[in-house]
Amino acid sequence: MKSGDLNRFIKVLRREQTGTSIANEPIFGWNTVRRISANVRYLKADERFDGNQVFAWSTVVFKTRWFPGLEPTDIISFDGRNYNVKGYAEIGRRVGLEITAEWKEGGLE
Repeated sequence: MKSGDLNRFIKVLRREQTGTSIANEPIFGWNTVRRISANVRYLKADERFDGNQVFAWSTVVFKTRWFPGLEPTDIISFDGRNYNVKGYAEIGRRVGLEITAEWKEGGLE
């Protein structure tokens, strides 16, 4: 994987407990786990109908250098949007990661 191809920066966010309320209930928030350079490839974008609503969505593939600890519940923050991780695959022997993620209008903004 060439360094010149990794020309964008993404943030990996994870939902973690950030504190507790007065009633001793947990408060959750999105914390940055990692900021890493990546190559971005847009796969598809469209509008869908769900019930009586129309919403936009897009699927993106992020290629990064390999790093440990990515979870399917993490989200990728890129270019002002938050993408849900749909799946990931290791490239080579811990050379890189190919992360497939989806953005949906009205979700995790």
